[in-house]
Amino acid sequence: MRLDPNLPLLREWTEVLTQVDAPLRAAGLVGREPPPRFAEVAPLLTPPQQVLWLTDDFEEATTQQGPLSSWRGVFSPGDGLARERLDALLALGEAFAPEVVALARWTLRVSPGSPLARVVPALWLTRAEALRGLLETLVRRWPEKLALEGLPPAPEPRREGRAAAEVGVLFPLARWAPDDGPEPFSRGEVLSQALLALWRVGAEDAALVRFHEDFLRAWGQELDTLSRWMPVEDPGDARFDALRTRVNAPRPFRLEPRPVRSYESVRERIDARLGEGHCGVDEAARRLAPVERVTWALDELYAAMCQHTFHLWDQNWVERDFEGPGFVSRIAWAAREVEPLASDLFRWTARWASERGIPLVSLVPEVWPDGLDAGEVFIRAIAERWPEDLEPHLLPDAPRWDPPPRVPAPGPVLHPDIAIGFTPRGEACAVRVPEKCTSPRLASRVLFTLWRAGVGDDALAAFAREYHEAPRREPEVLSRWVLFDGDGGDAERREALRERLHPQDPIARWMGVPTFEAPLFLLVDAPDLDELQPHLTRPELERLVASPEYGLTPRMRAVLRQDPDWLMVAARELDADGARLLLEAWFTGHGVIVGGSDEELARLRDAFTEYSVPWERILDYRRGRGRRPPSA
Repeated sequence: MRLDPNLPLLREWTEVLTQVDAPLRAAGLVGREPPPRFAEVAPLLTPPQQVLWLTDDFEEATTQQGPLSSWRGVFSPGDGLARERLDALLALGEAFAPEVVALARWTLRVSPGSPLARVVPALWLTRAEALRGLLETLVRRWPEKLALEGLPPAPEPRREGRAAAEVGVLFPLARWAPDDGPEPFSRGEVLSQALLALWRVGAEDAALVRFHEDFLRAWGQELDTLSRWMPVEDPGDARFDALRTRVNAPRPFRLEPRPVRSYESVRERIDARLGEGHCGVDEAARRLAPVERVTWALDELYAAMCQHTFHLWDQNWVERDFEGPGFVSRIAWAAREVEPLASDLFRWTARWASERGIPLVSLVPEVWPDGLDAGEVFIRAIAERWPEDLEPHLLPDAPRWDPPPRVPAPGPVLHPDIAIGFTPRGEACAVRVPEKCTSPRLASRVLFTLWRAGVGDDALAAFAREYHEAPRREPEVLSRWVLFDGDGGDAERREALRERLHPQDPIARWMGVPTFEAPLFLLVDAPDLDELQPHLTRPELERLVASPEYGLTPRMRAVLRQDPDWLMVAARELDADGARLLLEAWFTGHGVIVGGSDEELARLRDAFTEYSVPWERILDYRRGRGRRPPSA
């Protein structure tokens, strides 16, 4: 049974789409996770509406280059009925577009987890419009009374498998012939047309996977790869050189006018292609399609800013033919309209790696925290709107990052036009510091504000060095660089900021001393443990308590893996192993608080004797002992 290609048009595709949406929405099936199965949907729809529901996701997956592993709804491996109906109706429409039907039915049989699943989207790139035309034709011409449940199962498609030749060109019967003209070819278009040529002559699935991998690795040598796999012009021919120029020519950059995919779907594609990621950046870049490569490159640099691992990015992101800093700069410059602030941050950061323009590599992540939100918006917008076949390495080079120099003022404040609010008196300032803010976080906000105002790299490095080398004098450094609170501030407000940045340690306050030298080993009475615990919370403190299910020593080993600042324990719960482990934790920089009487501390004294550590090194703040450290 086949549909007659001369069937009249019975309806518009958009009308059917509207008709499908209404009953499904009323039944609560629109947007449901997991997606509904065909058996749930079919009773609510007419046959033409069922055709649209079955074909719509398939068309979207191929035109948006989604990997098979990301298909939902009708492509769920558990919904065999949907696949069976889709296969049957495609076979019924073979007369409309035989090759497109054969390719679609072959695609339905590809396992989402197989290596071939990575090839399918590339193969469909240049046949997407033909597929869309076929599916819309089926919806518009499908007989109203032709029920899908009555369709006979389609016979298995037949495709003659052809092995590669043993000598010479691997597939001499394949034909790839580009049209004449000056217009540039995208790398994705060449790959798609070549894959289609191999598929047409029956190249085995394994051969399609191997060609796909070979082509992606061939930076700048795509046509040489083609000539090994199928007949093309002689590589020595002048026309071949012209063709090479067309393939590698810069193309005009235009983002899609609206999102055409989700960031999450692109990340899923990246993870599917890279697997566990045990490869260098050059190899990883070669495995990815353009939009995947763009998202991956921005994501990796963004992660380096979040994790303060820029030094590792700087060391690893130039490898063989892949030059990461220039790659990121071209992307950021081309898409600056999306988010100018993030674009400038990416360009400035990549420029450091390529030019060594900033003296301190650790400075770059310090500038970024106030720009992380803009960076995330930028990356997501790029992933959603980057043209699927636009090769980023073919974009023009970005202009050098070189903002106009900013000259400091001759007075007591180097940049009096940059006003930052550090206390409640500075609430009117455009940039303010939160009430609860650590010294490093405050430095980061000021660095970002200086950078955004155009302060040069050397000056940023000078501020960071001066700030970090003046502990407890940060307010004075800030008053020299920016306008404190918008009016210059005063001694009282600077002192208030100093106290916020360096509050007295709660344990020192309890001990009655201004400060102490860490790490501290402190003895207290057992009831004092409950008094001290509220002053320190996770992750700074771990109060260790034994239980019938989990002994104290195993729990202490587990807790130490989380690197707490303090360990607190009752002496009566210590055994010999626990006492030794507690002492070792002190040796490695953890503060220790032990509560108990002299009798309960016997095991701890034994551990000190075993390690030849003088007991007098402990600060004994138990009641009746003056709450002061013993004399040496």
